[in-house]
Formats: sequence, structure tokens, C-alpha cells
Amino acid sequence: MIVFGDHKRTHSAEQLREAVLAEAEAIGDLPAGIERHAALVDLFVTAAELFQGLADAEFDTRGADGSSSRQKLGSEILVELSREVLRSWQQGFARKGSLDASLLAKLAAIDCGSKITTGPAEGYALYALYPETYLLAALRSGLDANTCVIGIRSIGLGLAAMVAAALHAPPPISVRPIGHPFSRHMSAAPELLGSWRDRPRAEFAIVDEGPGLSGSSLYAVIVWLRRQGIDQERIHLFPSHRGGPGAQADAETVAALSQCQNHVADFEDVFDGAVAPGLRDWIGHLLGKADVELQEISGGAWREHLSAPAGAWPPAFPAFERRKFMASADGERWLVKFAGLGETGRRKLGTAKALHEAGFGAQPAGLCHGFLVERWIDAGRLSAKARFVE
Repeated sequence: MIVFGDHKRTHSAEQLREAVLAEAEAIGDLPAGIERHAALVDLFVTAAELFQGLADAEFDTRGADGSSSRQKLGSEILVELSREVLRSWQQGFARKGSLDASLLAKLAAIDCGSKITTGPAEGYALYALYPETYLLAALRSGLDANTCVIGIRSIGLGLAAMVAAALHAPPPISVRPIGHPFSRHMSAAPELLGSWRDRPRAEFAIVDEGPGLSGSSLYAVIVWLRRQGIDQERIHLFPSHRGGPGAQADAETVAALSQCQNHVADFEDVFDGAVAPGLRDWIGHLLGKADVELQEISGGAWREHLSAPAGAWPPAFPAFERRKFMASADGERWLVKFAGLGETGRRKLGTAKALHEAGFGAQPAGLCHGFLVERWIDAGRLSAKARFVE
């Protein structure tokens, strides 16, 4: 179940950079396949967290978003990492080898002499949002290199790098709208757009994981661009879903978002088995089984597989469930549940192993690019008469 919490932490930027460098150097030791691709994406997620934290630290100092050599270098690094992910995906995870030494040198050169505040991005931790979907959305968008890509921090900075990489566009700029969650506004230096304001044929892409309940962050950037003289028809949105904003959106926000061109790609579009192996292939590789059947059981559908009549099913809250599947092969069944990308997924795998070893959880088979795979346990629901026994 999805449980919300603002798990921000303040830590050393230098320590996080060292973690990024360690992950980057380890890529070369991995063979081609889903493990290397997943490690690339995990590296990208960690690096994006670092550069988001550094950008926010500069915002806190200036009181507004602006440009700096450190932010430009950070965006450049994220675009290079995005290109690595793009090549890995386009080659069906067959790519192998170490990352370019120049990329590692750029990472080592980043000024990290400060504390930063970061936290796990909700999309990567809870909603099974995969950065590869933004690559495909950009490739399908019809946009080209003459596009100013703008990421909304926190998660939008990294996702914007994915869009820029796919479009061969310059590295993105990033902004963080501020104010009440349902009424965000921009605080940014006009020169942040640079020469983009003077390019009448340039397009503008706003990238984020929303829209959420109000859509106010996306709307704030649209308003800011319009005040810079950018026509509405040149503004494109790269959100995480095709639905509009939620119940807290006002009429102006709904109208503005609907007037922009939206570009979205789904998980199944990216991992369809044609370009790159899909989830069924990942699970088969992990379990060492050739013929795996996969059935989605999200949104309370898992109850259909309980050994209990429908009237005795436990309650479900579909809107707050993580995405999950049941995998079957050779008479065995496994629960495949989204656990998170990056450090979030690795931590949950460790927790699952500890619970199993202590006798309190199912046997975990491993982590497949964000999905935790555990042995399916057939069991009835505890009744009111159940008692603990020694």
C-alpha cells in the first residue's frame, strides 16, 4: 500500500557524490542484461537526487531560481547518463562496458562543499514511474533539438534530462515553483531562459511527474513562460499520465494545461518486448524459467486469488495500491510488486530478506528493475478465533 510521508534528509553533498561515483564505476563490472540496465537507471536516479539538492541549495541562497556553472554541469552530466540509458534500452539491454572516463571526471569535478536536503522522489518510490517512459514520449513528440527543456524539481530535473537526451536538445534548466501546494508561483531570474526568448521557432517543454491534485506547479511555469513572451502553442507538457489535474485545480489551470500539447508514454509501451525485454522476460531471467505467465493483480484484483469466497475478502483501497502482478511458472507462483527504483528498491529487498530469515515474510527471489519478486503464499484470512500458539 502507498503510504505518504515527507522523508526529507539533510546530508553532505560530497558523500552523495561519492556514492554516485561508486555506482558509476561499478557499471563496468556488470554483464549485458537487465541487471546492468537497472543499475544504470539507479545511478541516474541517485545522480538526479544529488543535482536537485544542489540546485535547491542555490535557490535557498538566492531566493530565486537562476543559472550557475554548477547547475549547467549537473544538467550536462544527467543528459549524458540519460543517453547511456537510452542506448541501453534501444539495444535491448545488450550494451555492456564501463562508462566514459570523461563522465566520471565531470562527476568528480562537481563542487559539493555544502549540505543539501533531498528525499526519495514519489514517482520512483511509489508510483512505478520509469524514466525510460520519458525517453519514448520525447521520441514520439515530433520535437527536435530546437527545444528548451524545463524540469520542475525535484523529480522533473532528471526527467527533463531524459527528454533533452532523446531530442538531442541542450541540457535542461530547472525550476521549483513555490507557495501553497494548490497555488504555486515562480521565483526565477528572467535571464534563466537566456537566448531562448529570442528564438521565434523554438519550442518549450515542461517536464514533471504531475499533474497532481491542483496542477499548480505546471501552471506556474506556463504562466511564467507566457510572461516571457512565449506563445501558448509553443509550450509542450511531459507529464506522467494522461489525466488532467485533480479536484483542487481551478478553471484557469485546467484550461491552460488542456491547451498545451501533452506527450506521455506508458510502461508497457517502453518494455513491450519489441525494442527491449519486458517484465515477463525480467522475471523469467531472475527465476531461471523460460515460460513465465504474468497476470496483473493491482487495484484489489489480488483478492480473486485468495482461498476465500468474495464475501469474505478483505477490504482494498485500489487508488493507494502499488502496481503488482502474479507470476506463474512450472506450478509455482510469485508475487511481483513494485518496490521502488534506486536506493528505495534496494532497501526494501534487504527488508524482505531480513523478514524471511526471521520467519515473518515470504521468500524473496530478488529485485527486477524496481519490482520485488517474492514467493506467493496461499493462505486463508485470520479469523476472530485465531490464537497464537507456542
